Amino acid sequence: PLPLEPHKCQHNVSLEPLVYDPHLQDDGSKKPLLYCLHKQYLLAFFFGTVAAGPLYGAFPVAAVFMKKRVKFSNIVILMGAWSTTKIPMLLFEISSLGFKFALSRLAINILVIIIIAYVMGALIKKEDVDKMYEKAENL
Repeated sequence: PLPLEPHKCQHNVSLEPLVYDPHLQDDGSKKPLLYCLHKQYLLAFFFGTVAAGPLYGAFPVAAVFMKKRVKFSNIVILMGAWSTTKIPMLLFEISSLGFKFALSRLAINILVIIIIAYVMGALIKKEDVDKMYEKAENL
């Protein structure tokens, strides 16, 4: 079971509740950056990866998430995962281009999606994000 209080990431990344493994690094040393990801980020990746359909199917889903006031970076992750980390595409790449290539492309895509979401969250002003949420509510 996960503890109820959030744990601080020691990599100077300002994140909210964190995924925490109580059996990892009990000696107080730094936890790997992977453990500093949001549970919500993992869910956004999951929904984007297992969702069926082309990318234009993600826009109504993103609009519903905006109406629900889902964190903007999670919406960016969902869109990125929907466009690049599909399971059927991964299986096709494994069969035609090889396991090593497919997994390396997937790893690079996941890393780049996280970077893009973090950068967009840092660069876009809160007022602009609020305006986007207000427009989504009027759809």
